[in-house]
Amino acid sequence: MRKNVAIRLALVLVFAFALTVRIVGIAPHEDRPDESLFIGPAAKVLSGEIVPGHFFYPPFSHYVNACGYGVLFVGGFVTGAWSGPAEFRAQYFTDDALFVATLRIITALWGALACIFAYAIGRLLGLRPDVALVPAALMALSPVHVLWSHVAKSDIAMTTGLLAFVTACLWVARRPQFWSGSILLGLAAALPLSFKQSAVFYMVLPFLFVAFELTRAEAWPNKKIIQFLAFSVGIGAAAWCIFNIGAVLDLKDFLEFQALQTQMQGRAQSLGGAVSLAARRMISSEHGVGLGIFVLFVASPLFVRRRPFIVLWLATVFGTLALAMIIGPRLRHVIMLPGIALATCLVGVALGRWCSVGSPKVRILGWGATALLFLLVGKATLARVVDLVSPSSSERASEVVREISEQDTRILSSVELTLKPSAEALMDEHLRHERLGRKYDVEIPTQAQERKQVGEGYYITKMPSAIGGLEFATDKETKHIKAFAWPIQDEEWHLDYWLSRGYTVFVVSDEAFFIESDVPAYARMHREIRDRCNLLADLPDMREHIDWDRDVKVYQCTDSIL
Repeated sequence: MRKNVAIRLALVLVFAFALTVRIVGIAPHEDRPDESLFIGPAAKVLSGEIVPGHFFYPPFSHYVNACGYGVLFVGGFVTGAWSGPAEFRAQYFTDDALFVATLRIITALWGALACIFAYAIGRLLGLRPDVALVPAALMALSPVHVLWSHVAKSDIAMTTGLLAFVTACLWVARRPQFWSGSILLGLAAALPLSFKQSAVFYMVLPFLFVAFELTRAEAWPNKKIIQFLAFSVGIGAAAWCIFNIGAVLDLKDFLEFQALQTQMQGRAQSLGGAVSLAARRMISSEHGVGLGIFVLFVASPLFVRRRPFIVLWLATVFGTLALAMIIGPRLRHVIMLPGIALATCLVGVALGRWCSVGSPKVRILGWGATALLFLLVGKATLARVVDLVSPSSSERASEVVREISEQDTRILSSVELTLKPSAEALMDEHLRHERLGRKYDVEIPTQAQERKQVGEGYYITKMPSAIGGLEFATDKETKHIKAFAWPIQDEEWHLDYWLSRGYTVFVVSDEAFFIESDVPAYARMHREIRDRCNLLADLPDMREHIDWDRDVKVYQCTDSIL
């Protein structure tokens, strides 16, 4: 009994540690990749809009995040931060830092919860309760998983949902119960797919494994097994529709966004190219699990020859290769998170088995290898946490802009500056979207009245760009054009276009990359800024382990220069 209590306490401590390293450095003032696709829609849901403004992702994450906003409202109301919904809404438009931090904490909670499912998977794969803490702790320290647990988007939640689905598959295969099992399997399948559909590539083999195990064990007649699987799929489909009711209510728009997502995919790879690409990404300590875990993952079937383990190993390989073939060179660690999490979990299970099976010398060697791996992984995670609490390139660039700019100075920036934009700048940006909406016959959501009353700020305009994957597409090649996902407007990618509108300060990120870009518009614009403007500040990336941080340069163009 005491041992069980100690193990539960240890698991709680692992969870607490995992949550801590995922919360340190949430930095609500720093913009992070794709977060704008989640912050606004969650606020709309809280105000009563079940159908969000876009379907780049299934809307379930917006509903979950809206619940987080609800908790924030209650907490602020109790402490007197706001007296009611009106002040709460005003706070969102005045300074949304608390709302951003709330969503990042929700993401951190999803990330820490992955450790619990890693423990459960270890137990279901035959590890003792104490040894099953190894995969849980390894998941807690996973560097890439920790990094992306600081970003308020749905990839981490989808990854945790996938681990929950794997847990359900292993549980049902061992303890088949018709009604409870089918409901559990269906709900578990709906969870990751409600955050991001790409989880399906990792779910196929575990689901087939359940069917195989039920057939092999002769637990039920074949007809009943088919009914069980069909009922599970039906429950999953129904649950997905309920979880994502907004997509069901606007099915046409949802399907059009999925078609747009398909066009956003990179250039497809052959199987050989996909294997090479996936292996390189996984070996990379920046994009994948690092060389140590990769080698252990490849060799892990030699340590654990259990059928369910092999199936999960194959599912990890299959899912990652499928994504590599479809997405091609755009395959990055945030897309590979499900594979990274599964590989980390399986390596933890293999190490746990190495530490608990065989002669004492073999077990000692296993614990030594485990300790060394934890040391290396912990060092990599610490480096990322240190970088997360360090000033970003965006913050440093904002300080430069603040020093050289007046309130009416027009600034074009490819970096999300921490300076507050003026109401006039926000209105001009909205007018641009309205103009493009008329051009492409796309309806633009109305601008909230509060956006027009934000008060004084800097005249900052975001440098236009196409969403990743659409930068090579022309108007004719883009089959589905959606609001805010416009094709490149060639006239906007000339320096003179912006100079004629009074812009004098230009903040550019990753200049060297864009000057060599295969997108002619990107390369031309950045070359013109470099060649014709005065360089005021060259801010190298000081956070080498943060993927979204880049070198930033601040330029000024004046009449004397031109």
